[in-house]
Amino acid sequence: MTSEPDPQWTRDAARAIGHELAMFATTLWAIVSAPARFADDWATGRRHALNPLAFLFNALAVLGPWRALWARLLDPNPPTTPLWFELSKPLYPIVINVTVTGLVHLILKPLGARRPLRSSLAIGMYVSGGPLSLLNFLVGPLMIYGFIHRDDPKVALISAIPNLVLLVIFIVYTIVAQAGLHRLSRWRVALAVLIAWVAFGYLSARTSMHHPEFMRSLMEG
Repeated sequence: MTSEPDPQWTRDAARAIGHELAMFATTLWAIVSAPARFADDWATGRRHALNPLAFLFNALAVLGPWRALWARLLDPNPPTTPLWFELSKPLYPIVINVTVTGLVHLILKPLGARRPLRSSLAIGMYVSGGPLSLLNFLVGPLMIYGFIHRDDPKVALISAIPNLVLLVIFIVYTIVAQAGLHRLSRWRVALAVLIAWVAFGYLSARTSMHHPEFMRSLMEG
């Protein structure tokens, strides 16, 4: 009696992981190097890219453990919060970024936006999981060190610079990518982004007054 061959699941798994990593790297390079062209090509179907949600989760799968590791190494009094909470912290700023992207889309509608909300949110995910996560990976340890030693004015000042750079990078890539997606002039998108961030800043200030610990946890992420 001839036995049937066992499934080559290890080979298939390695092939699937390799394909996923290759797609992630290709998508990352495309959004980092040419955000406007990437957004337009992706929306029209000329470019096959990793699903935006899968792309974002792949970035978080690296960024979460990376930042959690540095938080444990740098903090002389490690937090007593569960590990899953520490791993999920990089998700909070991304949620904020995607939320602001939604506000940008609503403002762009009367200015001539051509694509639906889901496309704008997808580009927000690509920007958050691409250039923003890449820079976050590089400067994350410095940001964590600065947050832990925030009572030291010099350390706080130096560590504030990466946070400012991350915000500028997100704004610039959002303007360029959303302009390419909707085929609008960049000044219109810049105006929408400015209004959206002012509105979010106002809401954040109100939230900080009533829930300071919640806002601190978001800033730490």
